[in-house]
Amino acid sequence: PPVPNGQNGWYVSDVMVTLNATDNDSGVWRTFCNLSPGGNYTGPILVSQDGIYEITFYSIDYAGNVEATKSVWIKIDKTPPKVIMDWDWEQVGSVINIIVTATCTDEMSSISKVEFYFNDELQETVTGAGPDYVWTYQYTPLQNVEIKGIAYDNCGLNDFATLINPTSTANQQSSQQSHTTVLMK
Repeated sequence: PPVPNGQNGWYVSDVMVTLNATDNDSGVWRTFCNLSPGGNYTGPILVSQDGIYEITFYSIDYAGNVEATKSVWIKIDKTPPKVIMDWDWEQVGSVINIIVTATCTDEMSSISKVEFYFNDELQETVTGAGPDYVWTYQYTPLQNVEIKGIAYDNCGLNDFATLINPTSTANQQSSQQSHTTVLMK
């Protein structure tokens, strides 16, 4: 793409780098680029791996004039973040709270936020550096409960984890052992 197709200046796809040098007097003899094999630019370069790249380049004309070196930055993150959810319980008087923790990782652009949903209704958005994002909710065990956490990275990619019908017990130690496997997308 000619401009970043993700958020915050990130590309979320492969990037084709094309250099176009012109010289109206003697003509362009050679273009050099640090991404080219041997440094000699001969045609478009595909950049397909996640990473942050500084591309430096310059051209020389047939008269021997050397262009000042220029550079551009390309940031690529095509990999969605990872999210794992766990839960715990706390009892405050007669109220039972579920404490949901989404532990998130993203190798490139980092996590920007996690949205917590209870039966498909957004309850809270937690921002910050992470890796743990915590949401507390006054909970009454019902049938067919789904708690979802959607993690977003800084380039706009996302992934989610879901808890289905989490249950509590009066004994904290038993509830610690009642955790079920988190369903991952």
